[in-house]
Amino acid sequence: MKNHFNIVEYIKLLEKEKILAAKGYSLYSKNEEENSRLRSYRITLEDQIYYNNRYEYQVLIKGYILEKMSTLAFISVFLKLFRIDRDRLEPIENDFKGLSTFSIDSKSKNFATFISEIFEDCDYSFDENCKVTEEEFKDSIKKKYSQIQKYF
Repeated sequence: MKNHFNIVEYIKLLEKEKILAAKGYSLYSKNEEENSRLRSYRITLEDQIYYNNRYEYQVLIKGYILEKMSTLAFISVFLKLFRIDRDRLEPIENDFKGLSTFSIDSKSKNFATFISEIFEDCDYSFDENCKVTEEEFKDSIKKKYSQIQKYF
């Protein structure tokens, strides 16, 4: 099932944003409605980028839950995978030709939100003020994993 994604409008908004940035302005300051639509397209694209690797996330999280890896190993691998996916957005947006062939699956909606929540848990675990025990961390990951089952 494919989601309606107006690629032509998205590219026009990206171009407008770049032109304004070159002049020292933001799209938000010039047109909040267009900025909102651009953000919506970005969120949709991010959802799809993370969704494309959903099975890698599934194997990783399930392996951790089944105690096939340590918490530290899980966090390390998860953060690496997350950052790789996160860093895919800008090159895709900069390649208008590649962007025009990008396909959005409606099932990807909100997937990035769940993955980002796990990222925050992992990232916070390195904070010196973190008071979450390893057991609490694992319970949190289990809960989030149960919430993302619909994507697999």
